[in-house]
Amino acid sequence: MNDIFKNIGKALDDTALKDIHFNEKHKEKVRQRLRKGHKKQHPFQSIFKHLLPIAVIGLFLIGVSYFMVTELTEQPVAKGDRSQEPTLETNLYIPPIQEEFYGEITKEDVVSKLLNSIDYFHSAAGKFEEHKIFQDGSTRTLGVTYKVSTKNEIGGYEKLIALDDNTTGIKNDTQEYFYNNKKSWLKYTALNGQKIYTVSESKQKPKRDIVTPEQAFSIDLQYPPISYNKLRERPSFGSSSMSLFAYEKAASYLRHMGDWEIEKQNEALLGHNTIVLAGKMDKEVTYSDNLKGTTEAFRFWVDKDTGILVKSETYDQNGELTSYVHPERLEVNVPIDPQEFIPNLDGYQLPSKHKKD
Repeated sequence: MNDIFKNIGKALDDTALKDIHFNEKHKEKVRQRLRKGHKKQHPFQSIFKHLLPIAVIGLFLIGVSYFMVTELTEQPVAKGDRSQEPTLETNLYIPPIQEEFYGEITKEDVVSKLLNSIDYFHSAAGKFEEHKIFQDGSTRTLGVTYKVSTKNEIGGYEKLIALDDNTTGIKNDTQEYFYNNKKSWLKYTALNGQKIYTVSESKQKPKRDIVTPEQAFSIDLQYPPISYNKLRERPSFGSSSMSLFAYEKAASYLRHMGDWEIEKQNEALLGHNTIVLAGKMDKEVTYSDNLKGTTEAFRFWVDKDTGILVKSETYDQNGELTSYVHPERLEVNVPIDPQEFIPNLDGYQLPSKHKKD
């Protein structure tokens, strides 16, 4: 067999390849042909070279993401030892969003909402100015800022500033009230400049039955004001409660249904839809509310969905204001943090008679 291959090679040398001279030029052409042929054999090589690093980077990012999700959110904790776990607990209470009501309501409806406003909102925060001319001619103007929670976390805060009070002769006197379902606090600055606070136990008032207009109108209006135990419960106290829970005003000012009218069904006020009531003042009511004797008319702006008395005014026979509650801000169903209802007592002290020996 080897002799056959040797003879073939010799035959080729003597015939077909005899006159061919394979010089350097021929070698270069062969090299070029080989290079071209090599490129044609790998048409996807350049694409592959670009895709490879992209694929590697992608796989790396996927791996890092998986590590973060599994390791950072599901870190194992040794059984019986959870002391190192971070605590993210919060007592923040977020009430449902309050929807404004724009439908028409009757006199009986608006009176019922005023008498039972406790049932129609979870929390409220606001600011208003309250002014009053008393029967003896003295006046008082207060700035009131408040926040109240009526559900879940019961509590409240109220700051009163005597903007102008000639009943005491003290101007810019400031008092702050705090309360929750356990304690209530009062903070103020005494005449000698000493910062004082008092504290007392407080109990959550039990829920009372719905009060109808007929029931409220049957309550005797003798001065001092209407007995609280015949009307709905109110978690707050002070000036803010007279706006948020205007039970006495509804029971007294509106008891003679023929003496007042619905002046306007829908009026926008501080982002709330109110119903406007206007009517005559009964002399007995003027006296029981300790208002200037010439007071004879009133106007109420009542939030239609909550029964909150947002704004109120009373007038004398000349149309001059004898009292008013003018709101600057009212927010309903605001988030509640119970810590807001506990005062910071740094720099304050108990009165001397309350201190322990």
